[in-house]
Amino acid sequence: MRKAQGIEMNVIVMAALALIVLVVLIAVFTGKVQIVGQESQCIQRGGLCKVPSDCEPGKFVRTAYECKTAGQICCMDPSKIS
Repeated sequence: MRKAQGIEMNVIVMAALALIVLVVLIAVFTGKVQIVGQESQCIQRGGLCKVPSDCEPGKFVRTAYECKTAGQICCMDPSKIS
């Protein structure tokens, strides 16, 4: 009987791992989780994504680059704009 119990435990562990993988895949494909390395256009070009009122004086507001969060704009130092 011990062997049968061992097989059941293996099935439970594999099912739990499969469930975890499934949850992670669903989160990634529905956009709930941002994969490392997927930055906004703004950050890739050296800018900062902020709400419009938080752009520090002296920063250039560049709306041509996208930010991932709704309501944010790209604030860039004019020297970084090519």
